[in-house]
Amino acid sequence: AIQRTPDPRGATSSFLFGVSCATPRSCAAVGSVTGGTTGTVPLVERWNGIRWTIERVSGPIRRVRRDVGYLAAVSCPSRSVCAAVGYVGNSNGTAGMALAERWTRARGWTVDPAPSPAGAGAAFLSGVSCSSARRCTAVGDLTTRAGASATLAERRTPDGWKIQPTPTPAAATLVQLTGVSCPSRSFCTAAGFFEAAGIDVMLAERWNGGRWVIGHTRYPAGAREVELADVSCPSASSCTAVGYLNDTSGLDAPLAERWTRRGWTIQPTPAIGNSANAADAILTGV
Repeated sequence: AIQRTPDPRGATSSFLFGVSCATPRSCAAVGSVTGGTTGTVPLVERWNGIRWTIERVSGPIRRVRRDVGYLAAVSCPSRSVCAAVGYVGNSNGTAGMALAERWTRARGWTVDPAPSPAGAGAAFLSGVSCSSARRCTAVGDLTTRAGASATLAERRTPDGWKIQPTPTPAAATLVQLTGVSCPSRSFCTAAGFFEAAGIDVMLAERWNGGRWVIGHTRYPAGAREVELADVSCPSASSCTAVGYLNDTSGLDAPLAERWTRRGWTIQPTPAIGNSANAADAILTGV
């Protein structure tokens, strides 16, 4: 059933990109809103079991010159704590910083400073997962001042956010981690893609409690390009990642892969359309 969600006053456009529900009566959704004299700024709405309401979000750090601010993902491990991440900077994505906000029942939404990697011209956080109220992991990407692209992961403990070293495929000219899932403090899986020689290739990385390593995903037969968009791990022994592949006919088709301790395997997903009525289809969340 469709739920009524309020539009901010004066908005010309508004989007919700991510949602997390600690209980059936406690959800937070995040995105962005454009309109009036504020430009594009983060948007948060909350479900209390009866209705959605807009929540006040504290402004991004003022030392960054910003044209755009948004929240891309949110994780609420309990009814009293949520973490949301995104970006604030210029609209070209060439100068800006990762944005992290934290919600508590007592204080509402406040900026939760996330450090900028050394040498980064712009940094983005696209996914976040909290294994507990005190520990969260966020992933994304950065662009160096020299124009190079690299993966990015940050981990929050009671001491705040800290950058974690993450591997970037050697051949990558562009790379993004777009989703992450952490069922425990010592296990996370992140999903995304990288571009090499003009071709998009799926990417999965795993945190084992000590370091991030690149996983060996399965490349579908007949695929020209493959991207992963999101991942969900109900335990440290099982994950499902979804995205899409571009096949030899040029169509985009859904892709799902499952990880167990034996490695990654492709799961059959139903095609959309047929040879007489072709259709593109992708999976963006799980």
